[in-house]
Amino acid sequence: MMFLGVRELNAKLKEISAAMDPAQQTSLRKGVHSVLHEAVQVIKDRAVQNAENQNWPAEAVKSIFTFADPEKGSRRRSSALVGVGKRSTMVEWHAAKTPPTNPLKEVQRKVAPGGAVSMSLATMFETGTSNMPARPAFRPAVSQSIQQVADKVEDGIAAMIEAITKRPARSSSHGTGTAGGEFL
Repeated sequence: MMFLGVRELNAKLKEISAAMDPAQQTSLRKGVHSVLHEAVQVIKDRAVQNAENQNWPAEAVKSIFTFADPEKGSRRRSSALVGVGKRSTMVEWHAAKTPPTNPLKEVQRKVAPGGAVSMSLATMFETGTSNMPARPAFRPAVSQSIQQVADKVEDGIAAMIEAITKRPARSSSHGTGTAGGEFL
């Protein structure tokens, strides 16, 4: 089953979900969540590999994480992300106390002169600093993994849809058919 995009996929999932009982709908949402988590794990693995190849400090590499949590909030949408835990790798310093001497290089300051500034090590390595060139891991990970992630999501969702559409929805009044969650 080939989908042209997210809108077509969403429409197909809504169509299938409308014919399901609540237990099957919950199982479908959990299945989508699982597929998304597997997809972002591909990006995380590539980001970790890139960070190690770029000689990021071990604590910055260890701070790379994935998060996927279904059914949170009132909209009950599954989502997943790859990120960096900042708390364990924050570096703090103070902004320059004197303004730039060249008015052509005047920049809009977000921190008062002498004020505290902090940034995670991973952010410093990803984007670089005024004293260190960038050693990106995330941006290349996303561009290197985009097709693999798209294929993983498409294949996972297509397999779920195929499994679901081959089995009749359970009748809630008679208790016949498949038990909730068995179709995944």
